[in-house]
Amino acid sequence: MSPHVPRFVSLIVPTRPFLSPQGAAAVASLPEAAFDAARHQLTLRGDSCPDNAVAFYGPLIARLRAHLDRCRGQLFRIDVALGACDIASARMLFALFDTLNEAALTGNTIAVRWQRGSLKFRDELAGRFPLLQFGELPQNA
Repeated sequence: MSPHVPRFVSLIVPTRPFLSPQGAAAVASLPEAAFDAARHQLTLRGDSCPDNAVAFYGPLIARLRAHLDRCRGQLFRIDVALGACDIASARMLFALFDTLNEAALTGNTIAVRWQRGSLKFRDELAGRFPLLQFGELPQNA
């Protein structure tokens, strides 16, 4: 019998590895990263200034890649509502969007809904990854 796998997995982790000596205040620099494989959806929300962007985004990108490698002809949606974003996070976001672009190359439709804020960064991503469909994320979403 296979173990029960929850339908929705929230990746608001890692919290413990990045706790500074000040305690939970360091968690404020981590974005919420909620991945719902069954609905083919990823949501990134909040500030993204982790102490180690590779350690935070690396497992997320690996999980996303593993999921997208099994998808063909699917609609995958990513909602982005990031506040502050440091350079290391921006680099990892390019890697994440490269993974999404690869999925688009295999016949998937990738819809990116971006909340107002860093529109210049969104436009840079849209220019680099033209196969992805960029739109606006409503304020209340």
